[in-house]
Amino acid sequence: MTASLSAKPYINFEAIRKLYLSRIRNVAQLSYNLNRYHAITFFYLYEPEITTYLKRKNNYVIGGNL
Repeated sequence: MTASLSAKPYINFEAIRKLYLSRIRNVAQLSYNLNRYHAITFFYLYEPEITTYLKRKNNYVIGGNL
């Protein structure tokens, strides 16, 4: 079994505004090898908007792979 955590920042480039940090994608993941060729994976993704000029939105995703 393996576990991982990651965070990926997004920086927006726009002609009418300065560079700004728009959101950060955070992912927690668990993976288990069933055998030599197959694994099962579950993950949770949380992606909050840090800076926005519109209404703030947060994304939440729960998923899995087999």
